[in-house]
Amino acid sequence: MKNETKIIIVKPPYIKLGQFLKLVGIIDRGSDAKSFLASNQILINGDVDTRRGKKLYHGDKVEFNKVVYEVQVDENQLPETN
Repeated sequence: MKNETKIIIVKPPYIKLGQFLKLVGIIDRGSDAKSFLASNQILINGDVDTRRGKKLYHGDKVEFNKVVYEVQVDENQLPETN
């Protein structure tokens, strides 16, 4: 069975893994991130990561429980370049 993919839009330039888990509803409180990551396997771009402070950038993929979340930066929030 193919994994479901969800696009998650974040403000630039990144979101930390603990904040991300709360944003998508995997955990209820940010303080739950450390214990959650110690007892569950989260894949970031195919590799296991347990760091709640891991920075996720545009294009990163987070996989948990057969769902792949793709991080996308809101381009309207990007600073203008001349």
